[in-house]
Amino acid sequence: MEKRKSLDNLSQNYHHHHQKKFETRKSLEIQINKEKEEKYLNQLIEDQKRIKSPIKTELKGIITSNTIRVNEFKQNSPPTNKAFKDFSLIQFQNESFRDYMEDRFSILTSFPNDQCKALFAIFDGHGGSSVSQFLCQNFISTFLKISQKFEVKNYEKIFQKCFITLDEEIKKIPGSNQMGSTATVILITKETDQILGSQKIIYCANIGDTNCELFGKCDCKRISYEHRCSDTMEEKRIKKSNGSIINGRVGGVISVTRSFGDFEMREFGVISEPNINKVNVNFNEKYFLIMATDGIWDFISEEDIFFNTMNNNDSMNVCKNIVNKAKDNGSTDNMTCMVINL
Repeated sequence: MEKRKSLDNLSQNYHHHHQKKFETRKSLEIQINKEKEEKYLNQLIEDQKRIKSPIKTELKGIITSNTIRVNEFKQNSPPTNKAFKDFSLIQFQNESFRDYMEDRFSILTSFPNDQCKALFAIFDGHGGSSVSQFLCQNFISTFLKISQKFEVKNYEKIFQKCFITLDEEIKKIPGSNQMGSTATVILITKETDQILGSQKIIYCANIGDTNCELFGKCDCKRISYEHRCSDTMEEKRIKKSNGSIINGRVGGVISVTRSFGDFEMREFGVISEPNINKVNVNFNEKYFLIMATDGIWDFISEEDIFFNTMNNNDSMNVCKNIVNKAKDNGSTDNMTCMVINL
């Protein structure tokens, strides 16, 4: 689904200054094409040389959209890592409807000095791919850098700080006033409870409408929070921020209420503060974590996925079935689907 639209049909309640800004955005969005995208990415590389802070610890086990040049792949967990069994990923541009791919992903299968953790992230860009590309290249290193400053790993605070830090850096990207990205990030780790003993813990931090669900043997549970204008709580928050919902979009422009970038919409209530959820899972039970962009979730039901996972033990089969079902049901958006076998 298109997250951003031009601003011709804004309410007359907006004064002339806002209308002029909206018309400027429309002109910019029309001009964005492959040549402009290349220009943005070249500038982004130059910006990164200046703003990126290297992590002292050598990182291994990083997989990103930049390092994997295939549309689908499956990988087992490293032998020493107990966070997950394997994962599969499929990306589909939908070339008949989309000129280029704005989805990106980042994966860390081996944490420095800790083999019981793994991190999976999907970023769905809109208005261009510069913001999602930046997140793809910088989320993991930023998360680890911030995490090193916490003696006691409070991952809720680490995620909050990470999202704020990255959003500030995104301001330096040319065009980030009119483009942005949703994000869903999963951290899998192990914690010990005095009563429950050792358990696998899933932290989910997200903004926008890229979602994650946990599918077990007998049930399913959405562990992300969908930040859309149709959500009652988000609508109230937007209106409190002097924004308005017009035709299901903030100010008639953007369909998500939280995102990285989109700085021109901040005065209308769009923010980058993530929802953070913590879920405990049993080591001995079968679970699939399914992360996907809205190009999939908007065209497939939880019931379809649940029946797909019930009698299926192969993450790639599950992944293919989900993407194919979304295609058959008429999705015209970029699609990214990640299935993590716990």
